[in-house]
Amino acid sequence: NRNRFLLIMLVAIFTLFPISAFAAQPADIQGHWAEETISEWFDKGLAKGNADGTFRPDNPVTRAEFAAMVNRAFGFTQAGTTTFSDVSPNAWFANDVSVGAQAGYIAGYGDGTFKPYNNITRQEAALMIARILNLDTSDPAQANAFADGNRISSWSKGAVGAINKTGIMKGYGDNTFRPQNPITRAESVVTIDRAMKYEPGEEPEPVASAIEGKVTFDGKGVEADVRIFAAGKYEVLKEIETEKDGLFKIELEAGYYDITAVTDKEVAYAVDVKVSANNVSNVELKLEKAAVVKGELQDKNGKTVKKAKIIFTTNPTFVGETDNKGEFSVPVLPDRSYTVRAYEPGKEDKEPRVVEKDLKVGKAGTFELEDPLEAPFTISSGGGGGGGGGGGGYTNTDKIKDLNAGKTVKGDVTLGSSEDPYGPE
Repeated sequence: NRNRFLLIMLVAIFTLFPISAFAAQPADIQGHWAEETISEWFDKGLAKGNADGTFRPDNPVTRAEFAAMVNRAFGFTQAGTTTFSDVSPNAWFANDVSVGAQAGYIAGYGDGTFKPYNNITRQEAALMIARILNLDTSDPAQANAFADGNRISSWSKGAVGAINKTGIMKGYGDNTFRPQNPITRAESVVTIDRAMKYEPGEEPEPVASAIEGKVTFDGKGVEADVRIFAAGKYEVLKEIETEKDGLFKIELEAGYYDITAVTDKEVAYAVDVKVSANNVSNVELKLEKAAVVKGELQDKNGKTVKKAKIIFTTNPTFVGETDNKGEFSVPVLPDRSYTVRAYEPGKEDKEPRVVEKDLKVGKAGTFELEDPLEAPFTISSGGGGGGGGGGGGYTNTDKIKDLNAGKTVKGDVTLGSSEDPYGPE
């Protein structure tokens, strides 16, 4: 009957055309740095997923696949007469390669081959895009500015420089271009999308120098505290809490920086991250299980130090603060030795004082310190940042009161002194 016929037709359609062909958003782009652009491409029908509902954004792209993506995006359809010895007329990509050659962005190799199954490199992709947009490729200066500029082939250096100048393709957080690396599916989509929107004569708007990135645990973005330090230093320059998806962005001056990300039980870090002028460096901070150091901070007279910033320095640096009991809990990288420093409360504008020079921390998990850490300063009886002497330290009277209260007292105690309210009259 008619209903049964319609049901059979629907089954046949969904069998021949997987759900991914109907512009469904693939699950493996969620939280990816290129998620927004890839989603737009799916909505426009420019991107296609795999039969299993994935897009595999970090997989490489072949030269044939890149040509097909370019043709769909730019609407190139006119095939030419150019043939390559390794492109069979019956191959699925034969028409796309012919169209690309006719459009002028595909030239092939000197031996008459196209090598369609080879992964396309970033410098090859840059050259193809530069040809499509007819960019000026005579100045290699932009390419030479990359830390690995000497690895960019001479035949692509001008194109890489032009592409970088327009902002269509950018380098990585360490100021490398990685010219011979395969370009990924995500990078291809973003690069071609930027090329489509590029208008000749337009220079990109200057951007503020910054570090942006994502904090992840087991591949998923998570909330964390991110701190920025000057490379090799332990002073916190900036700190921020990430969004729920782990994303963050912090504007900085050009220079080199160390970064840490922490939760209650995990830590991540990156060192010597370069931030160039008017450039945004990208970094992914992958959290790992931490050794959570728990202990108590006392001054040199055994008095608990409250609300004091305490830092564990190696490279990188991890930061915590004592509570109202003088206790702290600081997640750090496991299996390392740390120099522990503390800021005297009320004197945070001064250099922190070394508390412990070689604190060995074991494996991941809770790491309880048996003995309190002793800071090389004294605090006032009110818990503020006063130094010793002049009534601002731990006085003889304080010690006697603590003795009468059954507390342990460090240092000498003079009984019957003028300070002793309980001494003989």
